[in-house]
Amino acid sequence: MNKYYKELLGMMNKNENEVKRLLILNYANALTEIKKELKDYMSRYDDLTYAQMLQCNRLKSLEAQINSILDKLYNTNSKDISNHAFRSYEENYFGLFYELESKYKINLSFSMISEDYVKKAIEYPVGGLNLSERLYGKHLNDLKIKVKACLTDHMINDKGYKVMAKKLSEISNADYKQSLRIAITEGNRLRSLARQDSYEEATDLGIDLKKKWLATLDSKTRCLHRALDGQVKNVDEEFEISGYTALEPRLFGVASMDIHCRCDTINVVEGISPELRRDNETKKVIPYKNYNEWYENRVVGEQLEM
Repeated sequence: MNKYYKELLGMMNKNENEVKRLLILNYANALTEIKKELKDYMSRYDDLTYAQMLQCNRLKSLEAQINSILDKLYNTNSKDISNHAFRSYEENYFGLFYELESKYKINLSFSMISEDYVKKAIEYPVGGLNLSERLYGKHLNDLKIKVKACLTDHMINDKGYKVMAKKLSEISNADYKQSLRIAITEGNRLRSLARQDSYEEATDLGIDLKKKWLATLDSKTRCLHRALDGQVKNVDEEFEISGYTALEPRLFGVASMDIHCRCDTINVVEGISPELRRDNETKKVIPYKNYNEWYENRVVGEQLEM
C-alpha cells in the first residue's frame, strides 16, 4: 500500500465522517421541530380525549405537520448522500492520475468528469430501485408509519409528552442509522465505478496496468472476498469467485457480496508506452505536496483554461 493510496483512504474516511455529521445534524433538527409541534399540540389539546381529537381533525393536522418535517428531512438527506457519492467518485477517479503523474513524473491528458454521467450513476438502480426510490419509496414511508403509530399509541393510552418524545428519539436514531448505511453503500459503489473508469482511461492514454484485489483481512471479511485477495486481472476482465463476477468490489449486483464490503483494488503498472514517454520529454512536471494541491493545478486549473 503506497503513500498515494494511503492519502486517498484518509480522504475517503474524512468524507464518510462528514456525511455522518450532516445526517446527524439533519435528524437532530427534524426531531427538534417534531417535538416542538408535539409539545404545542399537547399544551393546546391536552384536555381532549383521543376520540374528540379524531372528531375535530386535530390529530390529522398534527400528522400533516410532522409529515412535512419528515419530507424536508429526506430531501436534505438525499442531497447530502448524493453529494457524498459524487465526491467519492471524483476523488477516486482523479486519485489514480494524481498517483501516476506524481510517481512516474509524467503529465497525462486525462478526461475530465462528466457531471451528468456521475449523477446518472448515482441514480442507477440497485436491487431494482434507484437512490430516490430507496429513500422515498420505502424508508420515508416506513418512517411516517412508525411515527404515526407512536403518536396514536401514546395518545390513546395517555402516556404523556416525555414518554412519547423518548420513543420518537428512538425511531429517529434507528432511521438515521439506516440512512447512514445507504450513504456509505452509495459512496463505496461510486468509488468502485470511479476506480474502473480511471483504469480504463489510463489504459487508453498508454499506461499498461492491471488491477489487483485488496481485501481487508480480518474476522469480518467474507470468505469469498478473502479468497479474492491478491488476484490480478486485466482492466477489462472481471474478478471471478464461486460463480460470481464483477469488474470491481461492490459491483457484483448481489447484496450478499456487495453490502458492507470494505475491499478495494489497487493498480499494478507494468509499463508506460514509448509514445507517452516521448510526449513527456519536453514537459515540465511539477512536484505536488498532496492531492489537494495537485487537484487545484491539474483539474481546476485545466478547467479554467478551457
